[in-house]
Amino acid sequence: MASNDRNCSANSDLHPTAIAGFNEKTASLYDAKRPEYSKETVDVIFNQMNLDNLEPLENLSTDILELGAGTGKFTKSFYPRLNQSVKYTATDPMEGFLRQAKLNCPSIKTTVCSAENLPFPDASVRFVVCAQCFHWFASEASLKEIHRVLVSNGKLLCLWNVRDISIPWIRAASDLLYEYYTEDVPKATSGKWKEVFEKASLFRQLFTCTPSGTGIQGDKQAIVDYFMTISVIASRPENERIKARQRFLDIFDKFGANKPDSEEWIVPFTTEVYGYVKV
Repeated sequence: MASNDRNCSANSDLHPTAIAGFNEKTASLYDAKRPEYSKETVDVIFNQMNLDNLEPLENLSTDILELGAGTGKFTKSFYPRLNQSVKYTATDPMEGFLRQAKLNCPSIKTTVCSAENLPFPDASVRFVVCAQCFHWFASEASLKEIHRVLVSNGKLLCLWNVRDISIPWIRAASDLLYEYYTEDVPKATSGKWKEVFEKASLFRQLFTCTPSGTGIQGDKQAIVDYFMTISVIASRPENERIKARQRFLDIFDKFGANKPDSEEWIVPFTTEVYGYVKV
């Protein structure tokens, strides 16, 4: 077994945009404004990964290891469905985010670490989940580390909530958002994260599906708050965030010229789910 004496609090592997955008100051807004995960999504995961029938295994550090758990948006939708005997560990490089996750799910175990440096022995985890985060650490180093800690035939799940850009105003807001991405900032919708699986050949894909997600709704200020939690905006200096907010509000004024300010807007999501098995 490899030693689990690792420097798991270091975040030197993190992208600067993630460090600046995901921190203790932004945790409560992130938790309040990001979408939840639907019951349909959780049902699909349980069915595809056979999580209702987990047999006890000896010498496990944890049954389920969540990477990049953030404030626990996925955790609080997923964890309550598990049998109480299942050992669950939520991790994130940002201690402030994990404190919020602990408020959402007080009974979970949390550990501050990055995906490239997991403080767990070899073959001591049976299931790894990455919700809304794998694109941030989609590297051969992280995939090898996930592969290392998983048991034989252990499974890896990656999923993302994706906005419905078939709706014109959401497409316009998304196009504006993408203007704030530089070439070096990972973007889940680019699909580039898939390349590491093709190059490393450490996992075999089991399934992919797109169950219906949840939605977020509120007046235009509340919806703009959601866009402001996205790292490429949240990481900007205050004066730039103020300008960005106004640019998003201008989109609402354009597409909702006849709507009262108090009228609710809805952003629907689907969830893209990818399941893999260790080879």
